Amino acid sequence: MKNINQLLMTILGLSTAAFTYAQMPYPYTPYPGCPIPCKPCEYCCEPLPDLYNYGVQFGTVGCQTQRLIFSGLIQTQYQFIHVNDKTPQTIFSTDFPPTDVNNFLMRRVRLGFEADLGECWKGVIVFDFAGKNISPNTNETITTNNKHGIFGLYNAYIEKYYCNVFLRAGYKKVNFIYEENIEDYDLKTIERSIATNFFDETMTVNPGSGGGLGFGAQHVGIFVDSSYKGFSLGGALINGYQGTSVSSSTFFTNGTNNELGYFAYASYETTCNCVDIEIGCNVGFKPKGNNLTLSDTIFHTRGSIFGWNPYIVANWNCFYCMAEIIGAKVEKGGIDGITDADPIGSNLLLSYTWRCLEFVGRLSYLNTDRRGTQISTIINNSSNTVDNPIGVDIYNKAFSAYGGINYYMLNGAIKFSAGYEYAKLKDRHSGLLNPNGTFSVNGFTEPFTSNNGPFSNAKSYVHSVRAQLQLVF
Repeated sequence: MKNINQLLMTILGLSTAAFTYAQMPYPYTPYPGCPIPCKPCEYCCEPLPDLYNYGVQFGTVGCQTQRLIFSGLIQTQYQFIHVNDKTPQTIFSTDFPPTDVNNFLMRRVRLGFEADLGECWKGVIVFDFAGKNISPNTNETITTNNKHGIFGLYNAYIEKYYCNVFLRAGYKKVNFIYEENIEDYDLKTIERSIATNFFDETMTVNPGSGGGLGFGAQHVGIFVDSSYKGFSLGGALINGYQGTSVSSSTFFTNGTNNELGYFAYASYETTCNCVDIEIGCNVGFKPKGNNLTLSDTIFHTRGSIFGWNPYIVANWNCFYCMAEIIGAKVEKGGIDGITDADPIGSNLLLSYTWRCLEFVGRLSYLNTDRRGTQISTIINNSSNTVDNPIGVDIYNKAFSAYGGINYYMLNGAIKFSAGYEYAKLKDRHSGLLNPNGTFSVNGFTEPFTSNNGPFSNAKSYVHSVRAQLQLVF
């Protein structure tokens, strides 16, 4: 009888323990980012990376949500930007030197939510409250200069993970330009480079206006990413234009863009003689990527964009190096809207970390191949040089050098950054959009050249001093 009682107590204890264990998430994970198994006793291959590597967990009631994580990013920035026009046009009384920029701004204010529904399903929403102080990307309407809207989305997607493969559907960045795909809170420089801004951070506008390509960055579509033993492969099928939920029929002034965009990437990571190395290449193709212009008509349309971006990244102890080349073939991408353009750029970033200090240097080069760029297109919040009545000056080439320092506090949750950037823009375009001819102002005669006219040797220099305080939670 005693043995029977002991057996019954043992069975009862084991049943209670099994029931209690069954109520716990499996496997039990005390930190964000660990996967919930697809099935009991089945792990989802590798731990899932999160939007941020830190956050606060909350339990939720109802539906299938098993875990909710929220994260935030706050960046307060000061900037002083001086533009020196070395070859000003002085024949017009309405020409004035560029205005110095001297102000504070909220560079980024973001709040993110990440919901884990179990069985490797996840939803991510990140709001951006910084409004028009964000870099000049496209928005739902072509008249604004911000892709996310005043209180818009930065990321919004549904994710499914299974055995080293991520499938995401929604609004996020495509893999194009390594610097662009570094998370904003992880940037070693305060602003991204002139080359990155030209290819990714601006939209295409009228021929001759000096807008960029708007080729990468955020798009709506389907994204696939996978990795195995150091190799990473992925691709994306997206809208052929930047933006969130806007219809192509309302986004374009004339006609629609119903051609999708196609992106792919491959990379390999390894360690050689204590040096961590990553080598990769990003490519993309938009059949009508160069069609976002106010002047497009049934008789005048622009064309496709093919982009390529090889890169290499190396880490050795406290040293970091990143080098990349960015190129594109833009059909009818010249400043005249007729000839093709092959813009090319490059970035070289070096840093050294000593205790809580990080010393950073970066060189960047851009050749638009007669497409042209404004100063403010490639240097965020900068003033432009202006020749009236021609308008904002367009430059063909640019070079910049950045030096700065980052100071990390509270294990990186707080970062203070300060830096100086020197930029030189040259080969200013001397033409106009209207046909050849002359006109007189104040007794002076100014030649008018067509939009495919020459690029002169005129230069401008930009000096930027910035400081930024960042908090991530």
